[in-house]
Amino acid sequence: MKISANTAMGRLLLALRAGGMTAAQLAERFGGNSGISQLVRAGLVTGDADGYRLTDAGRAACPLRNPLAARVPSAPTATLRRIDPAPTGEISMANKRTRIKQAAASVTVPQTREQAAEAIREIGERQRELCRLTADMNDELAAVKERWETAADPHKQRIDALTEGVRIWSEANRDTLTQGGKVKTAALTTGEVQWRLRPPSVRITGQEAVLDLLRRLGLTRFIRTKEEVNKEAILNEPEAVAHVAGIAISQGEDFAIVPFEAELAGEAA
Repeated sequence: MKISANTAMGRLLLALRAGGMTAAQLAERFGGNSGISQLVRAGLVTGDADGYRLTDAGRAACPLRNPLAARVPSAPTATLRRIDPAPTGEISMANKRTRIKQAAASVTVPQTREQAAEAIREIGERQRELCRLTADMNDELAAVKERWETAADPHKQRIDALTEGVRIWSEANRDTLTQGGKVKTAALTTGEVQWRLRPPSVRITGQEAVLDLLRRLGLTRFIRTKEEVNKEAILNEPEAVAHVAGIAISQGEDFAIVPFEAELAGEAA
C-alpha cells in the first residue's frame, strides 16, 4: 500500500491525525468509498461505535505534509476527552483556546441550530488544519535556515579571522597609513581601512543614586521627567473627568466562537 500526503490513504491518515472522525464525517469529507476499511484491515486505523482513530502503526505511517520536515517520533495512543469551552480564552498548539473574531464579509448564514453547530465544527477543523500548515511551514523554514547557516558559518569565521588580522596589521602601521595622523582612511589595492570615532554616549551606573546626587547638587536640568495621562485612574473615576474635553471612555463588544477541542489525557493543565 503506497501512502503519501498526495494519496487518498495518506489524506485519510492526515485527517485522523487531528482527531477521531465518525463514519458520517468521513463520508462527507472523502465520499462514500473513502478507503477506511482498507486502513482498518492494515491495522493502521481502529473503529468502533464512536468513530475511527489512528493506531500506533497508523501514526507511524502518517505521511509528512512537508517532505523537508524532519520525521517526528509517534506519540503513544491515549484516551481522548472533551474539554468544555471557557467563557473566554485562546487556542494555540498547547492546550489553549482560540477566539475567532467576527469579520465583515459576505457569508452564508445558518438557518437552524444544527446548521450553526455544523459551521462551528468546520471552523474547528479548519483551525486544526491551519495549525498543521503553520507547523509544516515552520519545519521547512527551520530546515532551510539551518542549511544556509551551516553553509555560511565557515565564511563568517574566515571573515572574522581576516578582519582581526588586518586590524592588527593596520594598528601596527597606523602612523604610516594615516600620514602621521593627518587622515583616518588608507587606500590599499583592494579596499580601504578606516578609523572612525563613535558618537559620544553616556553610561549610568546606579540610576537612583545618580538622580539623588543630581538633585542635591542642584543639577536638576539633567533630570528628565515624563508626564502622561493615567488611564487606569480615569477608568476608576470616570465621573471626575466627564467634563474634560478630549477624554472619552468607550467599551465595545467582540463576538467570539470557541469550537470544542479534545486533548490527550494526562496533558491537561
